[in-house]
Amino acid sequence: MDSGEYTISFYKMLRSHGDKDRAKMQTAYMKNKFAFVGLTMKERRDLQKAFEKAHGSPSKDNFRDIVYLLWNIDLRDCQMSALDIMVKSKKYYREEDIKLIEYCITQKSWWDTVDMLASHCAGSWFQKYPERIAEVTGKWMDSGNMWLQRTALLFQLKYKADTDTALLSDYIVRLTSHEDFFIRKAIGWILREYGKTNPEWVVEFVARTPMSDLSRKEALRRIN
Repeated sequence: MDSGEYTISFYKMLRSHGDKDRAKMQTAYMKNKFAFVGLTMKERRDLQKAFEKAHGSPSKDNFRDIVYLLWNIDLRDCQMSALDIMVKSKKYYREEDIKLIEYCITQKSWWDTVDMLASHCAGSWFQKYPERIAEVTGKWMDSGNMWLQRTALLFQLKYKADTDTALLSDYIVRLTSHEDFFIRKAIGWILREYGKTNPEWVVEFVARTPMSDLSRKEALRRIN
């Protein structure tokens, strides 16, 4: 079964197990931006696991094609399944895979996919290719694309003591006047997360950096 057949079969399998009433609620929750088949996350992942057991898991050679094909199906469950495949395949990432990560960030963008792409996919890729961090995230910051900028803030979410605070400080300061909720929330989120590792740094940074009330509140919520 080639990548196209694999993807179509998977899509049909998801459609056959959906619940229409739940699908309506899920679509409404996501502000009618995406269609859903009507599966809980556990149900979808259980179906995905059963499908892979029957037909094989995406491999280091074909997972990119499957992710791309799933991403271009107008069903949110397919994007979420593609994300699961990307996370499972992170040990196979090649340098050129940043193009696929960036494609997924900028297509069908919303917090539910972008946050996972940032912390799991982009974060893992940059750990593998740290020499590309400044170049790639700098381009994202200059892009004017809110979701790429949010990713530039959040890719270090799981870095703990390895967080590059100079880079983080620079990007936060450049975005503190941004008016969008998702950027302001991301600033608070990454500071709150790093605060688990270095609360003194976060308290000092927040004290000297003008930022929105939302960002400040989120940053200090666990510390205070």
